[in-house]
Amino acid sequence: MSLQLAFPHQWNRAAQSRSVLSLGPDEAVTQDAILILLRSKRIEAEAIDAGGKKIRGVVAAVLRSMKVPQATIAIVQARMKGAAPTSWPDITGILPGGRALFIEVKAPERVDLLTGRQLRAPGKAEPEQLVMLDRLHQRGALVGVCWSMEDARRLLASVGL
Repeated sequence: MSLQLAFPHQWNRAAQSRSVLSLGPDEAVTQDAILILLRSKRIEAEAIDAGGKKIRGVVAAVLRSMKVPQATIAIVQARMKGAAPTSWPDITGILPGGRALFIEVKAPERVDLLTGRQLRAPGKAEPEQLVMLDRLHQRGALVGVCWSMEDARRLLASVGL
């Protein structure tokens, strides 16, 4: 990607705690941990199901259980659009003072701490997600890609929170 991004967006193994590296929580657990951190700092924030992926999956499963043909399920899913575009960040919030906050959450790398062997690669933001974060950043929002609650804590600290 040729964008010069002025916000945290690259994985940094050295910045992660041993517990994050050894446990390697999935994206949903990481997102929940970040939301707990934000709420503990009295930051209004919510997880956004960009593109409605989760609800489309639930609807598809229910339709499959009802023996609905796959072609019909595909049509239903195509018509179910989320309120936010698919590139919208996972967490949307408002900082004290009114500044917008957007965080794209990714699962951290998982490492065998005894051998240093990588068990799972860290999640990586898609180019469209980085473009969206950059657009939001250019409009004054605090944005970043976070793989842990520690990353979110550093992002907030960068603006004195």
